[in-house]
Amino acid sequence: MLHTGYIVCIIVALYKMKTVETENPMSKKAFKERGMNRKYTLWIMLILFTLATLPAFAGNSYRDYSKSDYEKSSEEYRVYFFHAGWCSFCRDADMKLKQGKDRIPENVVVYKTDFDTEKKLKKQYGVFSQHTFVLVDREGNEIAQWSGGDIQKLIDNVQEHTQ
Repeated sequence: MLHTGYIVCIIVALYKMKTVETENPMSKKAFKERGMNRKYTLWIMLILFTLATLPAFAGNSYRDYSKSDYEKSSEEYRVYFFHAGWCSFCRDADMKLKQGKDRIPENVVVYKTDFDTEKKLKKQYGVFSQHTFVLVDREGNEIAQWSGGDIQKLIDNVQEHTQ
């Protein structure tokens, strides 16, 4: 998720640049020079914004499931976490996974998968209850399945079944 502070900074900077241009009438030559500076400033801001937000996207080892994201994923192992919003155990595990996502091994991504809507995945892996975790390889072959737990149980299961 993008940090609101970055967006606010960009809006303020753009507003300031526009204000300077409209409050200080300049000759055509000066305006052209100013325009070039504005282009460079915009490029620099775009580059800095991109660099600042890369950590939010790169290495995001816990994310919501989407088929397109799953197919683009380069991680060696994936874990489906079948989650339901009405399940108190799922909400607790979700919170713990978000807090501990930096502890998830680098070659693993955990997909928060909606238990109520992803019926095809539930059938494919024989999932009958929410709060179920399914470890799969890159091709989608099931390696392990377990119910419940926190970040440490996830790490233990991944290490046990991928060594």
